[in-house]
Amino acid sequence: MKLHIRQPLFFLAFVCLFLGLMLSACPAKGPAAPAPVPAPIPASPATPAPTAISLEARNLSFDRTSILVPAGAAVTIEFSNLDAGVGHNFAVYTDTTASQSFFVGEIIIGPATTTYLFTTPAEPGTYFFRCDTHPATMNGQFIVQ
Repeated sequence: MKLHIRQPLFFLAFVCLFLGLMLSACPAKGPAAPAPVPAPIPASPATPAPTAISLEARNLSFDRTSILVPAGAAVTIEFSNLDAGVGHNFAVYTDTTASQSFFVGEIIIGPATTTYLFTTPAEPGTYFFRCDTHPATMNGQFIVQ
């Protein structure tokens, strides 16, 4: 049997086509593509804890005459009225005339404790605090920095 040149070329083309089809059907083996990395979530600014201040009323006077706080901050005043049968509160005013209030807490009859929560003025400065029922003897400076 005599082979013609066309037959081996035809056979070779057939083998190449067959191998090409087989290789394209097989999954590629190699390093796997890395998993996508999620975009970082921007951190929200932490809300600072309120500035906590303890204030006591006893014998018709406060236990402090000045309070120092940061500007624009949340403040909690832990207020204890130790005067039995007497009403006291805590109030902040723009100045000693007490004509413009910034915060006025509820009057409580002692002995009792309450918590006042408010935000300090955004503008630094020296403000005025007092007990509204005893303003002459129970007052002080509320200093905002």
